[in-house]
Amino acid sequence: MKQLIDLIHKQGVENWAERCKKAFEELFGADGGRYPDKAKKAVTLRAPVFQAGKGVTFASLIHPANPDSGAYGGMSFVLFPVPDAPCLLAMVVGTQGLSPDEEVLARPGHGRKVSAICNWLNKKYGKGNLIAWAKQDPVRLDLDLPGNIKRLFPDYNAVFERYGRVIYGFFQPTGDTAATADALKAFLDLMFEERGIYPLKAAAEESEQIRSEYFAHLMPDVTEEEVQELLRERRFVVLQGPPGTGKTRLALRILQKAYQANGFSIQFHPNTTYENFIGGLAPVLSGDVLGFRFAPQPGFLMKAATEALKKPEQPFLLHIDEIIAVDRKLAGMRAPMRRRRSFTGAPILPVKLRESPCFEVIDSSTARLPATFLLKGQLHREPQSQAARLANQFIQQNSGILQNFNISANLDYDGHSVDVIFQAGTKIGAIPLLSPTSGRPDYGLIVKPRFDWPGIGSMLGKMGWRVIPSLLQLPLLPRSDRKIPPWVLSATVLLRIKKLLECLERRFEFAELDLSAPRGSVKWPSYITSSITRARFLHVPCRYPDLRDDREFIAAVHYTLRKQQASLESQRSAGAFVLQLIGLCQSLLERVRSVSPKQPSVPTINAWYRGPLRTRIFRDGLQAMEWTIEDRGLAGLGDLQGLPWVMSMEEFFEAWAETIAAALTRRIGGVLHTGRKRETVAPLVWDPPYVGSQKYLLPDLVLERLSAQDGEKEIIIFDAKYKGHWEDLSRDQWGKLDEELRERHRADLLQVLAYSTLFEAKKITSLVYPCQKQTWDSLKKRGLLYHKACLGAGKRSVNLVLAAIPMDSGIEEIVQTLATAVI
Repeated sequence: MKQLIDLIHKQGVENWAERCKKAFEELFGADGGRYPDKAKKAVTLRAPVFQAGKGVTFASLIHPANPDSGAYGGMSFVLFPVPDAPCLLAMVVGTQGLSPDEEVLARPGHGRKVSAICNWLNKKYGKGNLIAWAKQDPVRLDLDLPGNIKRLFPDYNAVFERYGRVIYGFFQPTGDTAATADALKAFLDLMFEERGIYPLKAAAEESEQIRSEYFAHLMPDVTEEEVQELLRERRFVVLQGPPGTGKTRLALRILQKAYQANGFSIQFHPNTTYENFIGGLAPVLSGDVLGFRFAPQPGFLMKAATEALKKPEQPFLLHIDEIIAVDRKLAGMRAPMRRRRSFTGAPILPVKLRESPCFEVIDSSTARLPATFLLKGQLHREPQSQAARLANQFIQQNSGILQNFNISANLDYDGHSVDVIFQAGTKIGAIPLLSPTSGRPDYGLIVKPRFDWPGIGSMLGKMGWRVIPSLLQLPLLPRSDRKIPPWVLSATVLLRIKKLLECLERRFEFAELDLSAPRGSVKWPSYITSSITRARFLHVPCRYPDLRDDREFIAAVHYTLRKQQASLESQRSAGAFVLQLIGLCQSLLERVRSVSPKQPSVPTINAWYRGPLRTRIFRDGLQAMEWTIEDRGLAGLGDLQGLPWVMSMEEFFEAWAETIAAALTRRIGGVLHTGRKRETVAPLVWDPPYVGSQKYLLPDLVLERLSAQDGEKEIIIFDAKYKGHWEDLSRDQWGKLDEELRERHRADLLQVLAYSTLFEAKKITSLVYPCQKQTWDSLKKRGLLYHKACLGAGKRSVNLVLAAIPMDSGIEEIVQTLATAVI
């Protein structure tokens, strides 16, 4: 470990990658190393050098499943070199997120061990100064390093500014190389221990000694003298620890001995309120007709203050037991409930609890889930208190993935029960959620669209696959949705395999052989002079990519494609798009037909993941092959484990509106331009340039046609809005609507009118909103499927149409309505 210590204390990044490689290689192998050779396969070294201002140079040991370059994810040990100080030693979560180490990082024991290591280093080598720091919860990637911590270590400002949110433990080396060695050994031993690798026999005793030393800081013994000293210094002490460890007994002993029983003990419970603790109005007996009246009554704290004032010369102690059970209303500690209303009258809906551990919510809604679903085994004497602790940890562990899904989660206590409040955005899909008790993805959250639809498969089939769900590189959910047809996943699988084959063929060397059937490019001069003259007509000299070295892998691809083909053939009746997928599958089969199909074993697949072709395209293709071999489906509410996925309903509704507009174009003629393909971009050129403003206008859909009446050019602009339909506004009365909601619809109107200024021809602008099937039927009966208005300014005029587009009706019926509205 000498080279690594020298690397840390030597300033400068000259020959950084080479020096790092030599220093870390010293760690492995029985000849002087600390870890066995197999430990090399458990990590990958990344040591890039960046110029000042373009990045932060580092050297990290990362999970081997990460790509060879670019951002990475999971747990890592990192060295950060700086100009005027030793390298900072840090435990870091990759900027790509927790995967593939989400189970390690979310395990409460991991964060506690890192914290114990830092406390041990501070006490042993700090000499009264802070030289190490740890985040309470490694998975809280939304929390930056505290400002006071950054100010204590100014040499590493650049590191903290760039990676402060993902660093969850660090050590600043001092002049004492023994401290550096202990910090290195403790951090590295912990990282490899989480990978299932332990030090060699020669270092095992030293490793166990270090482990036992910092374990003493994991749950340190607390003495009465230490508690009394803290009480004299800062006037309060919080004792925390598992049940049955003697916290209450220690507090009562101090009350009796050190304070001569001058004080009293109270116990909080979930129903404790501000009135109980501070004071408030309470009924008291009286002689009037009712027999009682309300009068101010002191709470526990006011009574304690009164008792303390009776003997001001004698110390007084108020002991509060089970303080964590207190209602958050005390001291204004209620968790913030941020309001997010995306449509009128959004109710607080109960989360649908199934027999499965998956919960179902509706997009753009607020849903309530009782926190007691987290309780396992024997219940605590205060189940709501226990549920609150677990729910708080549940929210913290899953905050990152929930934020990426545009979902916020908060705790709410109504005096009787603790609930988790989910506020969903406009993304739908399925995501795994980590359990606070096991640290594993034992739960799943399914977000469904709030408007009626026949199902994602049916909708994508009608839309011709203009958008597809994005599959997430996260753990499988407990259930999959068999209501989602298999061809939806087949589309993603086939595209990934197509990219994989293209990537592989670019890497292969070309071979030249005589074949019985042409392949690749034929060497015609050689065929004429050598084969035909000798009557060897079936000896065709060809030049083609050599797949012989990867026959086993190509056989696995062939097996995957055969299985996909069989699945798609059984779905021919689903629509024309399935036929297109069958054609794509057959074209891919042509590229691997020279190798017989063979199902790969699990060890073989794992070996491919560790192989030299660990690019993103390779891993995605291999993952798609695994899904096919294991018969995975998209996660939802079915009966098998499923793949996590996400899809934006704004993008989906725009694609649905594009499908309707394409059908309308076929009916009335013209050319359709789509914003999805960037065909409608209109740049905004600011003079002088203004960085903070919008750079372009991008209408969703623009239809150009010649008017059947006068033959003049006509422009029809469609702007799709995944928001509450105008019928809802009319039903709830415009004047009574929330101001924010009204402003959103005003903004929609102004935006589509701004689009109209891009064209000189006759213009028709249309705002289209989704609606429920029952709303569509009601509007149809009343003849109110669309509203029209005309805005004139001199010779120019703009016709405005507000129209409803349901997602549970036939396309032709909707097109007929739009054609009537815009013509």
